[in-house]
Amino acid sequence: MCWEIVDRFLFAPLAPILGVILFWSIQLLLIESMKHLLRKIWSKHQSLCRFTNLVGLFFQAFSHAIGYTITKCGVSHFYISVDESKVEPKRQAKGAVEWITKVFLFIGPFFVPALLIFILLLLGYNAAFKVPAGSFYTFSDGLIVFGNSLSYFSQKFIELLVNLDFLNPFHVFFLLFLIFIGLGIRPLYIGREEKRKINIIYDLQNIKNLLSERPVYIISVFAFFYILYYICLFFNLNWYINLMLFFGWLSIISIVAIIIAHLIILLVKSTDQIRPSWNLLPYVTLFISYGLSRLVFYSLSFRYSISIVIMLISTFIITLFLKRVKTNKLKTKASIKKLKDLEVEEIGNRRGSSKR
Repeated sequence: MCWEIVDRFLFAPLAPILGVILFWSIQLLLIESMKHLLRKIWSKHQSLCRFTNLVGLFFQAFSHAIGYTITKCGVSHFYISVDESKVEPKRQAKGAVEWITKVFLFIGPFFVPALLIFILLLLGYNAAFKVPAGSFYTFSDGLIVFGNSLSYFSQKFIELLVNLDFLNPFHVFFLLFLIFIGLGIRPLYIGREEKRKINIIYDLQNIKNLLSERPVYIISVFAFFYILYYICLFFNLNWYINLMLFFGWLSIISIVAIIIAHLIILLVKSTDQIRPSWNLLPYVTLFISYGLSRLVFYSLSFRYSISIVIMLISTFIITLFLKRVKTNKLKTKASIKKLKDLEVEEIGNRRGSSKR
């Protein structure tokens, strides 16, 4: 009985918070993975890498500007370029207001871009959102309710994506917008040596400093969550779990967007390894395989999903085949020569050091 009371009033509110932190951590890892892939294609696709950085800086500045707007500081200067962004308030932020604006700067970019997709889904596909009728009472119940709702949303969101009609301009715009968000959810600073240390450790360090800078603010935030949970517990309301689900939904949207961005970057990286006269074939396969599938399965109810599946499988097979038989041998030889030169240089350095 005593343990049940402790669980209900102390540990239960933490269940959905831990769920949100888990999905946010997955975002961090995927962003770092995408940064690694973009470094691989930097030499041949600097424009694409700079574009992703520009989009990331825009969302970062946009999130910061929202923080200044919500706190009524106002925005006097908004500047973005390929390499940096800067937002200045009309009125100097101090104390709690300053801390809130920093939250939007460091944490906002992980959620604000996905919020735009969330609004589109809410307006046009609200069947994806499943909310519990009331509150939960234990830590395990909180995890189950949180997990079930996010699982349902993930399933519906994936169903929406695999049933997009690429002959419908609105569906194409939605997919491009999702890719746009996935590519630029965080500034990656690819290609700038002085920015190489801006990575997952840098993000975590900023967030750690933010949390440790004003411990009283963190305690206040947790106090708000606990008070909201107790109100929902006594009156059987779903406000608290819905608030946590909101951040969970945004994380799922971000994760899916980043995964799609990964697939695009992997396709670009793979075609770089194919001879120039053949490296456009995988992109052509995307359009031809989808168009033919739509014609063949025109009368079927699942024509959209089967066409997308065939498009992806066909492109994967063609790309894999070309990588095996039409590899860019000049690039491979150049890489081998560069490796041999490095080995010769290293041997020379060792001999020089031994003579000394």
